[in-house]
Amino acid sequence: MSLDGIPLHVLVIHLAVVLAPLTCCVTLAWATVPRWRPPLQAPLVVGAVGSFVAVWAAYYTGPDYWLQPQFKHASRAAIRLFEEHKRDARLLLWSASGLALAIALALERPEGQTGAILRWVAASTALVT
Repeated sequence: MSLDGIPLHVLVIHLAVVLAPLTCCVTLAWATVPRWRPPLQAPLVVGAVGSFVAVWAAYYTGPDYWLQPQFKHASRAAIRLFEEHKRDARLLLWSASGLALAIALALERPEGQTGAILRWVAASTALVT
């Protein structure tokens, strides 16, 4: 798949590698500084949804990118690197999904002890991601 001749994987992977760490930083700030929660809520939602979609899109467009003609005669070392890259992508896929879920739960129950626990879970997930 491509967009105006540029492989879609190249476009969405750049979105994912910018948006996912930025979302992690916003999550940490939102979870740890109470007075920042109201102004960071909208960027947190946009970041969580955007990074979730970007990471999943990057994961599913990766194999199409590998099938392009320039990779037809790839060396064994390149194939090993691709497999390693795919394994790392799978880890990011699940950690970004967990982060989006943790943020959604924390935003759903913002008050009391449950809210504090869910903010801690969201912050911990952000650190892992």
